[in-house]
Amino acid sequence: MGASHIEQLYPYVESLNNEYNIYFLTQSGCFVTPSMKNPKWNCDNLQNYEKLLEEVKFEKVVTSFYSFNSYLPNERTERDEEKRGRIKEYDNYLNTMKTNVSKVFVIMGEPKGEEFDPTLAIRKGLPNSIPETKARSDYTEHEDALKQLKNIEHVEVIDPIKHLCKDGLCKTRDEKAFFYRDYNHMRPWYSIKANSYLDAIFLT
Repeated sequence: MGASHIEQLYPYVESLNNEYNIYFLTQSGCFVTPSMKNPKWNCDNLQNYEKLLEEVKFEKVVTSFYSFNSYLPNERTERDEEKRGRIKEYDNYLNTMKTNVSKVFVIMGEPKGEEFDPTLAIRKGLPNSIPETKARSDYTEHEDALKQLKNIEHVEVIDPIKHLCKDGLCKTRDEKAFFYRDYNHMRPWYSIKANSYLDAIFLT
C-alpha cells in the first residue's frame, strides 16, 4: 500500500513468481493519511483503506513512509501542525492494520537526489555515488515522525539505505547504466536486482 515507491516494487515482486496472492493498492503522489491532499488528483483509493480490509483478508501489509512529508506547507508553524495531524492519522492507520493483519512492514526512503537522475547527472557531470550521510539527511522529518508514532510497536521498520548503500556510499549507476529513471525512482531491472533484501517478506 502506498505511492510510487510501492509501485516500483512491482517488477521485483512479479519476478519472484511465488505462490502467494499479492495485491497492490497504490496511487502516485499519495499517502495513506486522509489529511494529505495531492493538488493534481485524489487519493481516495489509498486513504479509504478500511473499506478494502472489509472486503479482503490479508496476512501481511507492506507500506512506504516515503511520502510522509509530501505537499506540506513551507511555513514552519503550518508545516509542524500538519505533520502532527499526519502522525496522528498514521498512528490510526497502523492500529487498523495491526488489528486486521498478522504482520505490518513500513519501508523508509531510498537514496535519492540529482546524482541519480540520468539526464541531470550527465548534464552536470555529477558523481556516480553520494555519501550515505547525505542520503539519510533527506529523511530527517521522517525519522522524527517515526519516533513520535505510538503504534509503531510490533511493526517492522525497513531501512532501504542500509541495504542499497555500501561502505558509506550509495551508488547511482554501474559501468553499464543508471539505476534510476529520475531522481528517486528505480528502473525496473534495478528494482528486481536491488530489492532482494525484501525476499523474506514475500517468499515466506
